[in-house]
Amino acid sequence: MKHLTPIVPAACIACRSRHLKCNGVKPSSSPTSITMESSTTPHHTNTDITCQPIATTSHYLPAYYHYIHPAHPFLPPSPTLHMLLSLRQLPHLLAAIAYLSSFHTQPSHTALLLAEAIHQLSSPLCPHDGYAVQANLLIAIGLDGSGELKRALAFFNQAVDIALEIGMNDEKFAERNGGGNRVVEESWRRTWWECVVLDGMVAGVHQASSVRLEGVGEGVGLPCEEANYISGDIPAPNSLEEFNEGDLSDGDIVIFSSFAYRIAAISNLVRILAIPKPIFPDDPLITKTDAYLVNWSLHLPSTKRILIEDGRVDEMIFQAHMITYASTILLHRPHAYPDTAPAHTITSCAPHQPTRGGPTYNIHAAKVVQAASAIASLIALPVPLTLHTHFFTCVVTLGAIIDLSRWARLEGAERSEDIRQQIRLYTGALKTIAAVWPSAQKAQGQVRGAAHEIFTSRKLVSREREFWGGLLDEEILGLVCEDGDYGAGLLEGREEWDRESLAG
Repeated sequence: MKHLTPIVPAACIACRSRHLKCNGVKPSSSPTSITMESSTTPHHTNTDITCQPIATTSHYLPAYYHYIHPAHPFLPPSPTLHMLLSLRQLPHLLAAIAYLSSFHTQPSHTALLLAEAIHQLSSPLCPHDGYAVQANLLIAIGLDGSGELKRALAFFNQAVDIALEIGMNDEKFAERNGGGNRVVEESWRRTWWECVVLDGMVAGVHQASSVRLEGVGEGVGLPCEEANYISGDIPAPNSLEEFNEGDLSDGDIVIFSSFAYRIAAISNLVRILAIPKPIFPDDPLITKTDAYLVNWSLHLPSTKRILIEDGRVDEMIFQAHMITYASTILLHRPHAYPDTAPAHTITSCAPHQPTRGGPTYNIHAAKVVQAASAIASLIALPVPLTLHTHFFTCVVTLGAIIDLSRWARLEGAERSEDIRQQIRLYTGALKTIAAVWPSAQKAQGQVRGAAHEIFTSRKLVSREREFWGGLLDEEILGLVCEDGDYGAGLLEGREEWDRESLAG
């Protein structure tokens, strides 16, 4: 493998943090014209600062492909990317890779690496090309994982703008820009579909933006299986039309890629987001939309129901299930019986969505509870939680909101303990993910806070019952006769009631 130079040979952490030029060895005292958020440039006088390269690809690239790529596999596989880097410089893409990888490897450098990535994308020398789309997507993922939702959306929208500008949504784009390399062509198709997936994901879990790409670029070929992508054995791509008509065709049943089922899951989520509000619980549109979710599960090949094989998780099918469970909750929660008011303080992923509490356990409630349990089962899979997409944080939080709402009004110690253990599963998962992603830390704090309030309230109710129960016992004991004839007063009343009843 060819050794690669630092992302920006003439940049160091010390100087980037002060908007200064340097040669990578000694800081300069003259400010540079980097376009940054800060409008002031402090005068640099300390010449004792040790300059260090912000990032080297030899350090961050392996980390990227280990920690990030399986959950968002749109960049070319490592060997192909190294080949491309030997042909041209891609400082904006490498800077974005370093930034996103640092969450797992060097979180103390994350802020500076973000500044460097933004600097590279802001450079007038940075072309509007497919690599700029990829770099913006990576930065958007990192900012979303940091809980900076508005900034993340800005970079995501920039990625989409460039993608549409260069025609990435055209089915011929990959072939025209692949240089005859089928792996590169596959990467461009995956980049477009990653835009589509993140478009629905961000709108769904955060409830703060509208879907931009519904129905756009549907002629782009679907991604292949991950094993084919890694090996370079790229088959002719299937189309979305073939996927949608696969169950009704007369020919052999085609098993599509896990990425394709992830795209289908996002399409179902987008349908749910398009439902007008408010809507009545018995509106036929809810039933029709729910049919898409049910059919997605019913027609899933048996090979796609197994999330783990040979000790490794199929991250694409994992996300497809994750998205489907979240979609079920978003569709049915407004009409389910659990009042979500007890979890109103949980807003780290999305604003609180109030629901009406009801006395009956309806079909919507059953679907919501089942989906929350399925989310808990995803947590329990024997794989590191930090290797999943950070969007899993918001899906876990969604499940927690459902079970916290149930716990707040549930009676019966045994059932209460079951839900309590499931809530502990949510908080434990968020705690683990928070070791990498700051957004999970905020979510964990809010879920734990709501759980503590509910737990305290339940204990108070239990003590009140014990108190009033004790008073009732004292009243009964007070009816005991002094001569030891226990319950004589009560029995006299009972005999009188019996005589009247018999007479009637």
